[in-house]
Amino acid sequence: DASRLRFQREMEIMKKFLRYRLVPAGLQKRIATFFDHQWDVLKGEDEQKFLLELPQSLQQQVTNFMCRDIIASLSILRKANTSLLNALVECTEMNTYSPNDEIVKVGEKIRGAILISRGEAELMKGAMVERKLRRLDRFAEECLFVDKVSLHSVRSKGFSEVLILPSVLFQRVINFQCDEDHIAQMKETSLALAKNGAKANKLFGLSDDLAYIDSFEKHFLPSSKFRKIWDILVLIGLVLYVFYLPISFMHLIENSPFTKTPVLLSLQYVLDAFFIADAVFNFHYFVYFEEGLLVRDKSYIHQKFISSRNCWREIIGMLPLDLLSCFFGGRYLHHFRLVKVVRIPNIVNSFQNIDSMLSELNIDIDLSLYRVIKLNIVMITACHWVGCIWFMMASLSMASGYDGNWRVADENNEFLSVKHSDFAGFAGYLRSVYWALVGMSTVGYGDIIPTNIIETTYATFVILLGGLFLPAIVGGLAAYMGNFNIAGKTFQKKLARVRSYLLRINIGDDVLEKVLRYYNFHWSRQGGIIENEAMDKLPTTLRFSVASHINGSMIESTPFFSRCDQSTKQIIVTALQSRVFTPLDIIAKEGDNGFEMFFLQRGRVTISTSQMSLPVITSSSKGDFFGECYLLDSETSCETVTACVYCEFYVLSQDDFKEIVESADERLSVQNSVQHYVNQKKSRYQKMARNLTLRPKCERLLKQKMGEKPRLSSMNLILPDSKLLLLWDTVLLSS
Repeated sequence: DASRLRFQREMEIMKKFLRYRLVPAGLQKRIATFFDHQWDVLKGEDEQKFLLELPQSLQQQVTNFMCRDIIASLSILRKANTSLLNALVECTEMNTYSPNDEIVKVGEKIRGAILISRGEAELMKGAMVERKLRRLDRFAEECLFVDKVSLHSVRSKGFSEVLILPSVLFQRVINFQCDEDHIAQMKETSLALAKNGAKANKLFGLSDDLAYIDSFEKHFLPSSKFRKIWDILVLIGLVLYVFYLPISFMHLIENSPFTKTPVLLSLQYVLDAFFIADAVFNFHYFVYFEEGLLVRDKSYIHQKFISSRNCWREIIGMLPLDLLSCFFGGRYLHHFRLVKVVRIPNIVNSFQNIDSMLSELNIDIDLSLYRVIKLNIVMITACHWVGCIWFMMASLSMASGYDGNWRVADENNEFLSVKHSDFAGFAGYLRSVYWALVGMSTVGYGDIIPTNIIETTYATFVILLGGLFLPAIVGGLAAYMGNFNIAGKTFQKKLARVRSYLLRINIGDDVLEKVLRYYNFHWSRQGGIIENEAMDKLPTTLRFSVASHINGSMIESTPFFSRCDQSTKQIIVTALQSRVFTPLDIIAKEGDNGFEMFFLQRGRVTISTSQMSLPVITSSSKGDFFGECYLLDSETSCETVTACVYCEFYVLSQDDFKEIVESADERLSVQNSVQHYVNQKKSRYQKMARNLTLRPKCERLLKQKMGEKPRLSSMNLILPDSKLLLLWDTVLLSS
């Protein structure tokens, strides 16, 4: 539950970020599906964080274990030594793809060899699947030696992990460790494999799961309404078993056959028939998803049933042992019904199926509240079982030769008016459950007490059991109350630490106020979300999809990036980093050398130059950019850009730009376009300065417009941590 709660908090942060950036609902659902898959695989553990905590030597050993066999599966490396394989493992890139993500697109330049580590992918030509790629399968092995544009698309069929061995790094390693003859032999082998690739693809044919699914089989798909309704019915049936089977204990010693309660008996037989049908469906018909892949093969369905359920337990639960009561007498029907208790452990899997269904329907459940509800359900169930067995203890006492029992004492109590036979015997059951609740909660009113050693022994174990349950329920309730507004409490603690640190170093009041304003802005706009951390948690394809939604149109509209190919634009979009500037911050200063280009996402800035006495341009449009001259090696800024309000930017560093635009010709083309744009901007500023000089009236109007400056000191009255707001909250609380 603790891991699940931590995972849910991370998902809430991710959902806040996606809503803040107005990400489409379809993309949000893909991201939620990916994280659900990560939970199924890792149960909330951070694999990358785990590796970083290990020493460097162990990190390398774990990485080599995970990737070396996959790298060694390349035909050209099957006789490679360990040192070469280890060097190539460090060059590989591991990417996770969601169902239907394109690993390689038609017409895209292939960066290197593509190897499947986990899951399944499809090699497609148009709409036709030519080949299935599973673990240790590879694609484009020849691209390690020659440049090639893909004529096929490679699509992830389910959730798949793919290793990419870049050709640039591969060439660097083999040139250092291999001689020329060995390199030539590897190149010849890879090219020969490429020639035979088309023939091999045709031999594999279409995948089985693309076959037509008839209307009958569609009902057994995991996403079908029938499966969802069936899972709910299974849970209801198991819950009924949980509450009906203890009733068998109540009359286990008495000579009271089930024929006295025909309704209860009929309902239990209906449940028996239902669970026999459930076992048949799960064993033969119910297909399932594994790592995003639909498994329809009957043998795999049988193996899944055998591995996920205890077959002997299922067989025993289906046996009609009730028929033996025809030979031994109806009073023994209670004994034979008790074998159905073997089905109760299946309730854990049933709850997991319901959780998955709620997640698929995007129904969020507060796990703290969910835990409290589960604990109370367990408590109620325990009271029911304990009460039914306590009722049986009276019959066991009489059968053991004791003169009295708690039921007789309860009915003969002169201070009470109780008859256990009232309400068709329900009064006796109610008194039993009442005793169980009082005993397990350690209240102990004393109106119902054990009267012999058998009842005393049982009561002792019940009180010990209750002493374990009660703290668990109280602790769960306390955890639930403590998790109210957990994000706000975390932010307030962080703000208190920041304030304490700044006061400890005796920082000036102006800087302190500015820092606190920044945190309050960050909380009010994004709820304390650190956007770059949220993006880093996404796999490559989803990160690109989110980044494209946020900044794709902005990069497309930038004039000098139009010369880049589509793949370069995609990498630029994902390389942008979010940054916030506070009011009156200087984003770019005229004459300075910088290292980052800025794209305005939200806010307002003023632009000025030394040729003009005051700012003449105010920019507030999404996609406006500044500092493009910093992409050049020796160009200084021709303008001073100042934030008027809190501004959100995306920045592209000069180093990232040079790394992304690998081709020297492409980089030179972009830089020439940037230089031309900068020259045009300088010319435009010179004309504006000349117009202001020749037309004094324009300068006077501009001064009137720009003369009002923001009075930041007056805003402290409305900050969330201001004294006025604290006083106002105190007045409201006292009233």
